[in-house]
Amino acid sequence: MTMACVNTVKTKQCKRKTKFTTINDVMDIEDLIQEGTAHNVCPFKGAVSRARKANVVLVPYSTLFHAAQGLNNSVRVADKVVIIDEAHNMFNKGCSAKSGLIDRDDLKECHVAVRLNHCHYRLANN
Repeated sequence: MTMACVNTVKTKQCKRKTKFTTINDVMDIEDLIQEGTAHNVCPFKGAVSRARKANVVLVPYSTLFHAAQGLNNSVRVADKVVIIDEAHNMFNKGCSAKSGLIDRDDLKECHVAVRLNHCHYRLANN
């Protein structure tokens, strides 16, 4: 979804339908765009509505991470077979999602804080 699309949806000015009336067994991104254009259906919303009814869903790994973090509630995968696109990237993404980098300035601040705390502790116990 582009930012223009997001803004249109937020302001409730989107004129596109949210569901496909025709049912094809399998739709890829090209099918979603083609059918969406032909029937005035938003490809993203149409895909989400179809995914809710599907037994097998192909999703990018980032969509699952967003759902797990509460950032995207459009994809529900309970009781579905989930095929994860780019799954080989999941491990690194999972590890880095809750990791941070510490630079030299951060270490200096920690060192100062530890020294101050140590001095405070020594004064309090003498």
